[in-house]
Amino acid sequence: MKKLAKILTVALAMLLCVSMVACSSYGKVEKALANIGYEKIESDETAEKMQNESEVAVTAHLFSNLETVPVKDMLKAGVVVVFEFKATEDMKEFYADSETMQGLVKDIKDDGSADEFYNALVEKGLANGNCLVICINPLAFNDVTTAIKNA
Repeated sequence: MKKLAKILTVALAMLLCVSMVACSSYGKVEKALANIGYEKIESDETAEKMQNESEVAVTAHLFSNLETVPVKDMLKAGVVVVFEFKATEDMKEFYADSETMQGLVKDIKDDGSADEFYNALVEKGLANGNCLVICINPLAFNDVTTAIKNA
């Protein structure tokens, strides 16, 4: 009986560890962007400046399709910024703190609960899990948001 209890305890501990590690959806977002030709690039001053506009802990990841976009689609070339938060509730606080973010993400109701705010972002294809996705090029916006919705 003690052996069974030990086995169950170890199994539950492993399940808890796996669920805690798998809480970030950044990997799904990164894969979705890679599937439409975006590659991760080094950070720049703009993303870092946006990170510093708020006290919320956030990591900015930059992706570009400049190397992979065909010449005929050059107007769709651009950069995507993925903000990875520790929790989805932090997105609303980050949005409220950042004037830059409010300028980039419009038509989102931010006076309700954090869940309502998050659901509005997901509906527009701007969020997936704990990641907020901003497409800089308006001509590539539909491709990016469709990929994020399907991630």
